[in-house]
Amino acid sequence: MLPPYFWDIALLVGVVGMSVGVAYLYRPEHKAFILSLPIPSSLALLSLGENVNAGNVLGLTLLLLFTHTVRILHVSAGIGILPAIAGGVGVYCTLGMGLQKFYPMTATGFAAAMVWNYLLAGLLMRYFPRRDEPGQRSQMPVGLKIIILTAVVGGLILLKHQLGGFMTAFPMVGVVTAYEGRRALWSMCRQIPLIMMTMGAVNLVIHCLSPQLGLGPALAVAIGLFLIMMIPLHRHLWKQLPAQRIGKN
Repeated sequence: MLPPYFWDIALLVGVVGMSVGVAYLYRPEHKAFILSLPIPSSLALLSLGENVNAGNVLGLTLLLLFTHTVRILHVSAGIGILPAIAGGVGVYCTLGMGLQKFYPMTATGFAAAMVWNYLLAGLLMRYFPRRDEPGQRSQMPVGLKIIILTAVVGGLILLKHQLGGFMTAFPMVGVVTAYEGRRALWSMCRQIPLIMMTMGAVNLVIHCLSPQLGLGPALAVAIGLFLIMMIPLHRHLWKQLPAQRIGKN
């Protein structure tokens, strides 16, 4: 028997470690790949302790909305990156808690969410053009980063029952990635449809297998499927970018 709050603590440690790693990578595609790994969502699912439902899938749409909200507020509207991130988080939490209350978390609701997720992701992967953006490494002190992430994840843990399955797609690492990659927000947005496709498959596998195998074994099978899908898709998404990069700052 695991001690109480084991997965909550594991979620906090995993997100902090992953976010520090993202911050010190330089190239946008490397940041985007780390952002795509299902470490936070897996630990959040174990922390929540519930099988996957429509909320987990629709959370991927809200993740997309969060990223574009930050990009539009910061790049298009000229708002500072921190208020832009706060705005994106507010949009995610407000819509997530609302949908958790009113969207039907049934088998039909799950199927409808899956269809919507793949239609939207497929359209965006086809029609959202790529851009070559400059790299960037973190200039935020590690101590400050840990404090911010602890506050974000702690707040998320407190709200996990209000958010339900939407908790698993919350941009825990994305909050720091948006700050550290604020010069490459287009690239971050372009990665989200890929996350929607791969994590959609992960959610489907867990949803189907968890009643028979249990949540942990179903999650292990789903992560194996994720790696098989994600690596070639990520390479395909980025392989046509120009080889010459803008110099480091």
